Amino acid sequence: MKILSLYLWMTFLTISAVSAQNNTAATVDNFAGEFITSIRNRNTEKIILQTDRNVYIAGEKIWFKAFLLHALSNRVDTASKNLFIDLVDGNDAVIKQQVLNASHLFTSGAIQLNDSMPTGYYWLRSYTQHILQADSDAICTQLVYIKNISYAENNLPLKPTKKFITSRVIVHFYAEGGTMVTGTISSGVLQVSAGDGNPLQAQGVIKDERDSLITSFVTNKLGLAKISYYPAWFKKYFAVMQVNGKEVRYPLDAYNPFAARLSVTGQTGGTIQASVALEDSLYSSRFTTYILALNRDSICFAGVGQGMYNINIPVTDFPGGTAVLLLFDAKGTVLSEREIFINKDNYNIDITPAKLKYGARDNVQLAINIKDAAGKPLVASLSVSVQDSRLMVLSDNINADALLPPADAGKTDDWLMQHKSLFSAADIDMMMMAKPPAFHNWRLNMRQDDIRADDTELLMNLEGKVVNRRQQPLPEKVVTAISVTGRDPYLALDTTDGTGNFKLPLPIYRDSLVLKIEVKNKHDRNEDDNIQVNYFKFPQFSTPVALKRHYFQQQESFVKNLNRYHTDTVFAGIGKEWLTPVIVKTYVKPKALTGYDESKRVNSFSFILNQEKLKQYGAGSIGNALLMIPGISYKQGQLAMYGGDGWMDSTHLSEPLLVLDGVRMPKNMLGAGDTASTLHESPTMAFLNAFTYQDIDFIEVLRGPEASIYGADGGDGVILVNTKTHQADESLAGAYKIIKPVTYNLPPKFVMPDYFLKQVKNSKAPDPRTTIYWNANVVTGADGIASVNFFTADDATTYTVTITGLTANGDFVYKRITLNRK
Repeated sequence: MKILSLYLWMTFLTISAVSAQNNTAATVDNFAGEFITSIRNRNTEKIILQTDRNVYIAGEKIWFKAFLLHALSNRVDTASKNLFIDLVDGNDAVIKQQVLNASHLFTSGAIQLNDSMPTGYYWLRSYTQHILQADSDAICTQLVYIKNISYAENNLPLKPTKKFITSRVIVHFYAEGGTMVTGTISSGVLQVSAGDGNPLQAQGVIKDERDSLITSFVTNKLGLAKISYYPAWFKKYFAVMQVNGKEVRYPLDAYNPFAARLSVTGQTGGTIQASVALEDSLYSSRFTTYILALNRDSICFAGVGQGMYNINIPVTDFPGGTAVLLLFDAKGTVLSEREIFINKDNYNIDITPAKLKYGARDNVQLAINIKDAAGKPLVASLSVSVQDSRLMVLSDNINADALLPPADAGKTDDWLMQHKSLFSAADIDMMMMAKPPAFHNWRLNMRQDDIRADDTELLMNLEGKVVNRRQQPLPEKVVTAISVTGRDPYLALDTTDGTGNFKLPLPIYRDSLVLKIEVKNKHDRNEDDNIQVNYFKFPQFSTPVALKRHYFQQQESFVKNLNRYHTDTVFAGIGKEWLTPVIVKTYVKPKALTGYDESKRVNSFSFILNQEKLKQYGAGSIGNALLMIPGISYKQGQLAMYGGDGWMDSTHLSEPLLVLDGVRMPKNMLGAGDTASTLHESPTMAFLNAFTYQDIDFIEVLRGPEASIYGADGGDGVILVNTKTHQADESLAGAYKIIKPVTYNLPPKFVMPDYFLKQVKNSKAPDPRTTIYWNANVVTGADGIASVNFFTADDATTYTVTITGLTANGDFVYKRITLNRK
């Protein structure tokens, strides 16, 4: 009987234990599911911006590709419709702006640099309206250096006028797991930086309130130092250091009797050793806590324990990169956070050239193969850049001696995976500890109505009003918009309503569209009315100070490296085809004597076609007037100046640069052909034929040295068209006006010579390219394989091939190789 009772009692204990384990597992599953659902619903964004390089010559293009991502998952996010790209100078003044259609994934493009830009430091900003409103520190910034080799007066570096107080010392202390637990050895990281946010190397000591020495420390090049000591609850502690001859005294964290701490005691290749410690007010052998290990938005480990305990966490299922260990109580409150870094590679990428050495104007074939950590093919979206290695040396040195973690914590993982070989394991672990908690209010992050402030109406439609000279609205006016650029015609019309308003749909993806707007009455007669156009407005803001710290740190280091690598010699060697400008002063005749506004004339030796000369050409034939100018002729159906035997593919791309009212008209914007049928059409002639002689004040033609003020773009000559309208943003009296509405930016086609054509390869014209190849839209197939094809230039140098991008798993891709030119 006693034996039976013991058996039944033991059976009851076994059933109870199994039931408790099942209940605990169910609790962990339910809790983990609620947590993951919440953090995945966070409406946070981040941007990765990739450029072909970081150093440019004025007049070149900055080629770029941007990824708009969900900040946690690192996967493409299309909630925001508009993605903005700005180029700003050292004083934060905007130089160029573009808006991209992020919802349709058109996030690549190019920024044309003006030839007149001063030598100096600039940076690119990429952002959405949502980022500006939710977290401006998530704005993506990238430093670039622009060298003007055409103007001697522009060769002085551009220095910022706004400076930060660098003499001030900023100290932060990050206790491991968020708290220093008394009665046990506790650790933390001290971060010391200057007023501009850049790290300071300092040494000091930890003292208690009685000035007793506890321990000493020395910060590393990142301004970080790990500190460990045995804190007592009744004492206060201070970090004391000497910086710039002044004593800095910083109080460390105060005692918290209700604290709990999750700390890492060791980390091997396959296991993380962690421990849970509780302060006296929480301690109980039955106090239950839960541990979740999070990588991006996925849980890699879940565990449960009671009281104070040690735990071994296997990292077999962890991908490489940053992970977060979270300690929860039974109510789901986060008690402690600890970030760790798993040193694994999540992908392997091979770039294989068809041969080892290449000659001038030689065809290069590259095979790209990308696999995941298990060796399985991986789909990825990649950008491929091929540069003259001389410029890449300079580009790399922008970041030399200034390698700092991003100000935006959401980008640290991608950055660290790229640069992890530059840091010791101890330095990386301190970076992981020196982060504020990210999930302590995770239940407050449940999805709310996400109202994006994207204004797409004025990007997709031309809106405005027609008024009389007294600014009174005019109804029943017929407004017509006709494109004057592009191969594909555009025509739209609308009748103003009772308030004088009109709305015309703009063509989709016609970047840099130039329109002629006319107003007529219902009898189809032009009238002298005012046309007021509503223009899309770009966001106005100042770059956050936290993002500028990289800019000024990198600028200081880059100045030193410019001299070290003899950059003037490099630029001179690459830019030897540029012409030295000649400045000539002359007398400006009044319009009554010339028949046009001579104040707009660029060069006194240029050839002018005024309205009287254009008058003899009828509608649709204004472009023919250019053939009156000596040295201008047709060549293979294209407009050529002085023979125009350009280095390109002997088609439309050798045509002169066209400038309309001071605005450069990119050749791809003029309808430059993508099909064989366009090889016998002159885009420049087609553009000019859309005008009548009444539209134009005068046409100025710059040839040879006269065109050098436009740098490389003026190598085939320049045609400047001055219309009778004013700036596009003015309200003008008159029956028509020429405007350039802001629309979604359409990336220009990267053009390179077609050396498969014998006559092009044998051309004596030089090939001065510095960016040999750029392709922002290389996508690997299901087999993980992609290939690219391009041609070398003339100079005997090495080329740097850089591949960047994003895998389907959300991993940032970066790989480089070099190619030898004989």
